[in-house]
Parts: sequence; C-alpha cells; structure tokens
Amino acid sequence: VCVPLPKAVEAFMEHCADLEESTRRKYRNTLAQLRNFCERRRIEMVNELSAEDLDSFRAGRQLSPITSLKELQTLRQFFGFCLDRRWTGENIAKKIKGPRNIGANDIEPYSPDEIIKIIAACDTFGRGAYERLRARAMVLLLRFTALRIGDVAMLARDRVTWDPESERWRVFLRTEKTGSPV
Repeated sequence: VCVPLPKAVEAFMEHCADLEESTRRKYRNTLAQLRNFCERRRIEMVNELSAEDLDSFRAGRQLSPITSLKELQTLRQFFGFCLDRRWTGENIAKKIKGPRNIGANDIEPYSPDEIIKIIAACDTFGRGAYERLRARAMVLLLRFTALRIGDVAMLARDRVTWDPESERWRVFLRTEKTGSPV
C-alpha cells in the first residue's frame, strides 16, 4: 500500500496521543524536519524513502550526538509503525548506526555576571509589576532548585513551604514528566 508521508506522520501522531506532550512535541519536530527534507527531494510516499535518504537527512541536521541518537530512535519508531501497517517493506531506520561513545554533556554554570544579567532582565519582562515579579520568581526557582522549566511553570503555591527548623524554603513535588518525587 502506497501511503503519502504526511498521512503516515499524521497516523503515527494519532497513535502516540497517549504519550506525554513533551515526547509528542519531539516526535512532531523530528517528523516535520523529515517532511521538509522529503518535499525538497520530491519524495512523496513512505515506501520511496531509502536508508541513503535518511543518511542524507541526518547529515544535514547538525545535531549533538545525544540529540542525534534520540532523533534516530524516533525515526526507528516511526518506520516500525509504518512497517507494521505494511506501508513500507522494511524499517530503513534500523539500518542506520547511531553515534558511539556518547559522553555526558559538559555543564557550564552561568557566571556571576550572567546571573546578574538574567535576573536584571526580569525587570524588563511583561507589562506590569506582577509579571516581572513572577518572572524573577521563576528564574530564581530554576536557579536554586534545578527543576525542569515545565515543573516550575506548573508549580502550585501549596508545594512551597517555609521550614522554620532549617530556616529555608522547601519545595515538594513530583516531576511532571516522570512523576518521581523531587
């Protein structure tokens, strides 16, 4: 069965409807890039794509090794989905080897000057004092808790309490993505 790539992508995304929004967003981004690549190459059907096409697609992406590996996993899932529905004769993404010996990303903390500039930028944010205070609170929460931005955005007031014993603020929540306690 010949299926146009946009229709296959749409079906795959519908199939992934029960996944976390962050995961679906990553899938959408990768598959939108693939669709753009195929449009430029005039590849219309899923079964017209070859492993060589995917090699060319990936070579033009200029991604970090870990991002490249994650994107390859997405492509393998997508083409596995297409194979299960007999829209393609094979999972061409399985032929592609991922990057090897991926080391941990070197994390460089912000310098004191950068932190001052980030906090100062909060004073220029939004239309009113409330929005500026909220931006500052979010930046300071990100800095001192190392929470994900989505977890900070969804943080409820009742999750932040003052601990008189240690004379510190305490934050208790479960992460939005994994549900594990912080």
